[in-house]
Parts: sequence; structure tokens; C-alpha cells
Amino acid sequence: HCNRGTSTCEPDKPNGFACLGGGECQSGFCEDGYCCNSSCGGTCEACGLAGFEGSCQPDAPGTPDPQCQGHLCIGGGLCGTICTSDTDCRSGVTCDVLIGKCTDPNLFAGMLTAVGTVENPGGSSFIFVPGGQTTPAVAYDGATYLVAWPDSRYRPQGDIHWARGDATPASIDGTGVQAISPQPGGQREVRVAYGGGQYLLIWRDERSGSSDIYGARVTPAGVNLDPDGFAISAGPAEESAPAVAFDGTNFMVVWSDTRSGNPDILAARVTTGGTVLDPGGLPIAVSPEQQKHPAIAFDGANYLVVWEDVRVTGPEITGTRVQQNGTVLDPGGIQISWSPADAFKPHVASGGNSFFVAWEDYRTGPASVFGARINGFTGGVIDAAGIAISQGPGNRTRPSVTFGNANYLVVWEDNRAGNADIYGARVESMTGNVLDGGPCGGISFSTDSARQFEPAVTWTGSRYLVVWTDER
Repeated sequence: HCNRGTSTCEPDKPNGFACLGGGECQSGFCEDGYCCNSSCGGTCEACGLAGFEGSCQPDAPGTPDPQCQGHLCIGGGLCGTICTSDTDCRSGVTCDVLIGKCTDPNLFAGMLTAVGTVENPGGSSFIFVPGGQTTPAVAYDGATYLVAWPDSRYRPQGDIHWARGDATPASIDGTGVQAISPQPGGQREVRVAYGGGQYLLIWRDERSGSSDIYGARVTPAGVNLDPDGFAISAGPAEESAPAVAFDGTNFMVVWSDTRSGNPDILAARVTTGGTVLDPGGLPIAVSPEQQKHPAIAFDGANYLVVWEDVRVTGPEITGTRVQQNGTVLDPGGIQISWSPADAFKPHVASGGNSFFVAWEDYRTGPASVFGARINGFTGGVIDAAGIAISQGPGNRTRPSVTFGNANYLVVWEDNRAGNADIYGARVESMTGNVLDGGPCGGISFSTDSARQFEPAVTWTGSRYLVVWTDER
């Protein structure tokens, strides 16, 4: 075979020698990094076990295997079939003790018309592959949309995958495309925005041994322009929870950064050519207290960045407008939530002249979903007391918001029935009125007996698209 590093011909390797591909091996099989005596593709078996390199052997009990659909190997090449706790399941998978099954999550999607009708009640399977797909993000390019997510089908740590979708909604890229070539560590917390003829995927990346922010560009035709990804922020500190928006010229990426000790909010602009204009990061919110979980949107003139902030009382929602050149317009911050109770996990969308921020709010006891409109010109909070979007028995958490057809759509995880479901409600952009059922109602997208959680939403020009993690 040809050694690509030295451009010389070398003898093929016997079983047990390290390899990068089957062409290097006498057997023709390179599995788990070793020349192997077989393809070793069965359930709960590997070719790289210590002391048995090059010989396909059953995995040890407790080893994760994507073919076990969330369960662990139990020895003898067999998957476990019953769980009594999460420790019986692969990392990132939970045990449903009522049925004794490790729930291997997949992605489902739902469509909502502009007038509030769910076209596919219960949702449609979007990606359904053993190994686990979670925490989706979605953006629309004017003709189709792209969903990105962390995927554990190949590695428990997770890799970033993506797929474009059609109007049914269903994937047009099969079971999805791996966004970057395999790297050490895990890739997760993916977000996506569209602009300048391409999508920018960003994520938390652990290839360096710490937590960094990486990105990759994908065209609407599905061409990955950055197969290894590129570093947006890769300092010695922990960088996490990224978010991204496009301003017509550049993308702006924001994240939580611990370089000064407690987490702060930093940003960097990225060109459509993949150049990071601010490799050292731009300070957006820096103080001795904690600022984390940022979100960002652009209204045609300025960005609005929002985050969790503990400078005033407990965690509250704070924001600032930021110019396209990175100048912070509200250096003292705009306090958006004013409740004495805690507020978490903000998300933001732009309706043109105003922004809408939605968040988890604990003023009534269980987690509720509240929101407020922000004047894009002045930075003033239009709804100072907050708008009650959904409250009542059971926690309502992880809101996501988009704008379309003169209304905002907020979607969230809803535990009113004792198990996480997906609900949503439209909010009039001009009045702030909740259109769908008042604070205790909402639109039901999926209420299956299994858990549905971590929703994301976008407007597709005529309908709203919601994607979520689903354990059915």
C-alpha cells in the first residue's frame, strides 16, 4: 500500500497493527484503528480490546454500542434489554423505569400554519437512528431548511450531524451528514444561522482537551466547506453555550467564556468566507458576577444579545444592543426580567422594529414561560412586567422563539401532564397578546407518552417548523 505521509510503497500490515484504512491491511479490514481478522461489525464486538488487538472479540459488559439502542453490552456479544436506573444505559440516555427501557432519543418535527393549525399532530420522525440524536438547532435559507444536532451513533461523546429537510417535514439527506471529520473529544451545543448564501454551524468542541467554540459552513446544496471545522475561540479557558445570527454582511457568534474567572459573554464576527475577524473575542458583558447562556438576533440595524445575569438579585435576564462592528450600545445592560424570582435560558428573535425575548420564569412557583418585547431603536423594555405565555401545574422550560407572519411563535417543553411534551403559542408582535389559549393553554405539537423535549423553531416563509428531541 502507499504511505501517504511519505509517498512510498510499504508492505501491507498483519492483524494487530495500527491502521487508518483497510487498504493498509493484509486482511483488508481496518476496524477500531487496527488491522483486523474480520469486519467486526456485529453487536457488542470490537477489534481493539487490550491484549486482543487485531482479533474481533466481544465487548466487555458495560460497553456502549449504538446497535444496543441506548442499552449497554452485557458480554458475549449481547445487548442489555432491561434497565432499572440510568447506570444501565449509555451515557446521555435515561432509563424509563416504568417500562424498563433505555430511551435512545431521536429527532421529530412538526409544522404549524400561520393561523395556528398543527399539520401533523404528534410530529413526524425526522432522524431515527440507533445511537441517539439530541438538542437540535434549525435555520431556513429561503427555499429549504437545515437541522443540526449532536449525534452519538459513532461515539458516546457525540459528533455534529446535519440534514436538510422538505415540507412534509422529512430529511432529504437520509440519516444525516457528519458535519466534521472525526476529532478527539466531543462536539455538542450546536447552533445554526443562514446568511450570505450559506449556513454557519457553530458548536462547543473538546478536541483540544478543553471546551472551545468551532464552526463550519454548509451551502444550501449540502456542500460542507469546512470538513475539519475552524476555531472561532480556542483559548485556555472554558468556552460554551454558543449562539449565532447574521447581519447581512457577517455572522456574529456569542458564547459564555471563563477566561476572567466567572463566566462572561464574549463575541466574534465571522465572514461568509470563514474568517474570524475577532480571534481574541469582543467583550459583550464582563463583570465579577456570572453571565451565561447567551442568545442573539439581528433586527436590520443592530443585534440584541441576551443572557442570564446574577448582578442584580438571582439569575435574571439581561441584554444589550450591539452594532455590526461589535460596539456595545448598552454597556450597563438592559434588565429584561424584573421578577424577584429566578429567570433562566433566554431566547430571542427579531420582528423588524422590535425583538422578542422568551425565558423560563419561577415567579409563580413551577417554571413558567414569560416573554417581553424590546424596542430595537431605544433598547427600552416594552413589557416591563413580562408577558405570561404559559404557566400552571408542571414546569414549562427551554423556550425557543421565531418570527413570521407578523407574529412570534414561542415553543417549549411542557410537563403539565407529568411527562415532557412540546407546546407552543403565538404572540402578536404589535400588541404582545398571546393568541393561543392564554397563559394556561397553548398549542400541542406532541403529547406522546414518551418524553419530548429541547425544541427549536424557525419560520419557513409560510409555516413554522418545530424540531425536538423525542424518546418514543
